[in-house]
Amino acid sequence: MLTYEFPASELRYLMTDVFDLETVLCELGHDDLDCDTFFSVAETFGSFARETLLPLNAVGDREGAAFENGRVRAAPGFAEAYQAFCQDGWNGLACDPDYGGQGLPNLLHAAIRESMAGTNLSFSLLHELNFGVYKALKAHGSEALKSEYLPKIIDGSWTGTMCLTEPHCGTDLGLVRTRARAEEDGTWRISGTKIFITWGDHDLSDNIVHLVLARTAGAPAGHRGLSLFVVPGILPADGKFPGRRNTVQPVGIEEKMGIHGSPTCMLAFDDAVGWLVGEETKGLAHMFTMMNAARLSIGLQGTGIAEVALQSASAYAGERRQGRAPAGVAEPDSIADPLTVHPDIRRRLLEMRAMTEAGRAMTYQVGLLLDVSQSHKDPAKRAKAAERLSVLTPILKSALSDIGFEVANGAVQIYGGHGYIAEQGIEQLMRDVRIASIYEGTNAVQARDLVSRKLAMAGSSVDALVEELAVETALLAEHPEFGGFGVRLDEAVQGLKRCTSWMKTNLTEDPEAALAGACDYLNLFALALFGGLWGRMVRAAAIADVEPEFRDAKYAAATVFFNRILPRTAALEVAVKAGPVPGVPEVERAA
Repeated sequence: MLTYEFPASELRYLMTDVFDLETVLCELGHDDLDCDTFFSVAETFGSFARETLLPLNAVGDREGAAFENGRVRAAPGFAEAYQAFCQDGWNGLACDPDYGGQGLPNLLHAAIRESMAGTNLSFSLLHELNFGVYKALKAHGSEALKSEYLPKIIDGSWTGTMCLTEPHCGTDLGLVRTRARAEEDGTWRISGTKIFITWGDHDLSDNIVHLVLARTAGAPAGHRGLSLFVVPGILPADGKFPGRRNTVQPVGIEEKMGIHGSPTCMLAFDDAVGWLVGEETKGLAHMFTMMNAARLSIGLQGTGIAEVALQSASAYAGERRQGRAPAGVAEPDSIADPLTVHPDIRRRLLEMRAMTEAGRAMTYQVGLLLDVSQSHKDPAKRAKAAERLSVLTPILKSALSDIGFEVANGAVQIYGGHGYIAEQGIEQLMRDVRIASIYEGTNAVQARDLVSRKLAMAGSSVDALVEELAVETALLAEHPEFGGFGVRLDEAVQGLKRCTSWMKTNLTEDPEAALAGACDYLNLFALALFGGLWGRMVRAAAIADVEPEFRDAKYAAATVFFNRILPRTAALEVAVKAGPVPGVPEVERAA
């Protein structure tokens, strides 16, 4: 069985000692929210996640959603959990109070989303889609659309989806064929087929609101010809077709590797009634509001899965008896010693911890930047935070989705054969989180975005990040006990500087070579950023008012990170600069 306790001490330490939550709340205008309330809210949700969502995780995987008589039925227990989730106000935590939300910070929202994703990724995706639809309509919808839809999305009585790709498209949305035809009454008629629609149909809410990319008559080909439409499953009661079911129909649900509790649907739109969101032919730009929110959520998904995998593997390794310690019998009264006496088990657990905690620090850093970009009183600080977010978003999405999978994979290895069978629940975590490196733009797409767009458009922000890492190196050097950490970080930062310069040059002179090394460059960048965060964390731990055991655990994980993980940047630098990839030769397979 999976083990999960909300990481309350980790949250308090990061927020209090690393990110200075009290000052942050004051600067963002949350004068009515003190630190104790912040932590209490997060810990309350952690209890809900452990007691309600975690037990449903295996149910969702084993029984899953079902397609019956043209509609989708959610997995058993999901309806009751969703009702409790909404009644307790969690769905509208970070939404605008003008529409019924609570207006709490994204930083707090990040903490509960991590917990939700780790304990039940399938369930969490429903909330993530709702929040994404809220963000897109809030940013680009007319006042009429916002008044009609936002209160119901926030209270959870209506849920939302994001309908982008089609059977022939994949990532290339410029190939979208779904059509939108204008009507004299101001509505549009949407026709086409969309695939891979998360929670595209279900029986948990009164209505499902689809945000759909479609092409209007006379629009240019490619990405620039797409518009965004809101297409409700049931038409508004006060409109031209009061309460009528719209002509959007699930064709079926995908049989997937994981997240079986989350119905992934193919949807057919047959002259479905919709309303334009924002400007015509600006649909992809408008949809990116939702997609960027989704990419940030994927980082939280990776961290949440990693945390549950880490906790479960740590508990198992402490209880499981197998073999004897290399230096001699550790527990002579036991038939065998615990797994934790074996150096490789300890190495693996500490590597898992080092990457999980680095990932969590990055998600909170990004949540803070999101709050500053939206709510800070100083326009210059809002702009600077937004530019930095544009750089960190592809790194966060890619690196943390990989961490989720790698930590889950490490947990399977620690469990051994017991991790490979379904009874323990560990293999489900690995299957579930595998999608995170694929959806909302594969990790290769994120790497291409980083090197092709962000280095050009936000180069000054990239340079500022690198310089801040150099400052962290100097700060570590001031502490003799962390001097070795500073040396390792400096080596990584110098490599990042060289690779950034190489990328900027080759994007113009040899784009094939640059793009061939894009994923390696993103991974190098991520490790260097993790190094900077670990530097901050160990310096804070040295003076924080924490238990000695907590401090020792931090130092142990940091030691493994700086000595065993961060040096991988040297190999990544070689890979970044390796040049273009040769063509794939055709090889005769048959003798």
